[in-house]
Amino acid sequence: MMEEDLSKNLRWLAKGPRDQALSNKGSFINGYRFHIQDIERTRQNSGVSIEATIPTQTNGEATYYGVLKEILLLDYNIRQILVFKCNDLLP
Repeated sequence: MMEEDLSKNLRWLAKGPRDQALSNKGSFINGYRFHIQDIERTRQNSGVSIEATIPTQTNGEATYYGVLKEILLLDYNIRQILVFKCNDLLP
């Protein structure tokens, strides 16, 4: 049963999302509300961070920080995926 679901999801993802993505000024994810920086409310989450492994001799880790500029919703018909567009992420 799980292989059939996986195969169905892969087929939809391989076809790609619909031609137009929806742009949002805010989104609610995992109990947190995020807004793009342009909203400028007194209390808002527009900062994001990501931890990455850097392929060096020591395989170090770094955390990069950025500010949300745009929130896009990609529609794959069976699933919708949020994409956060940020300014340049800085370590």
